[in-house]
Amino acid sequence: EMAEPRDRDLERDDDRDPFAMVDEAGNDPRKIADLQEQAREAESFLERLLELMGEQATIEPAESDDPETLELNIKGDGSGILIGRHGQTLDAIEYMVNRLLARKIKDAAPISIDTESYRARRRRLLQRMALSKGEQAKREHTAVILEPMPPRDRRIVHLALKDDPMIATRSTGDGFMRAIEISPVDERRDPSERGSENRGRGRGRTREPDQDKAAIGEQGGFKHGQKRIV
Repeated sequence: EMAEPRDRDLERDDDRDPFAMVDEAGNDPRKIADLQEQAREAESFLERLLELMGEQATIEPAESDDPETLELNIKGDGSGILIGRHGQTLDAIEYMVNRLLARKIKDAAPISIDTESYRARRRRLLQRMALSKGEQAKREHTAVILEPMPPRDRRIVHLALKDDPMIATRSTGDGFMRAIEISPVDERRDPSERGSENRGRGRGRTREPDQDKAAIGEQGGFKHGQKRIV
């Protein structure tokens, strides 16, 4: 059975908002707003932020692949300065807008910010890479570990492979930048289950070096079921 990604990559921020402001009576003074008002507030924050950065750009709403997310598109000079290396500047702008909105509006929807179609291009690139690495893991019968990446990118990789029953993904490491391990499912199953399944498919059993060494040490150099040739 495919292991589900249980880390934070496929989850939203939890309900504990570190930016929530509570008065002396324990009340939350933030207002409740519909999506249209939230989009206007986010656009206002983004305009002010770009002004402080000295950037001349226009902002317009855009359609989002996620119905729970509001997306804003920045039309700049095309220099890519708002994107930064691997999207780090764009991620920082997006983070600040989301935090500012969370301070003013209760249960604010996530805001996604894009420019020059960077998010879409990055998403396609990660999806192609994920599928390629998934095929490599299945072909070589071994886990493939990707370079550390931020939560947004890890989520794209997890989702790209979640419907492949022969692939399991999980994030490893600590902190913001974590790596993804892509493993063939038969490498995570009990050896006897893999053996019976592979025989049914007409393929040889995939070996796991650590388990084979243990079996050899315990059974005098021969694994269970093998016959000694004299």
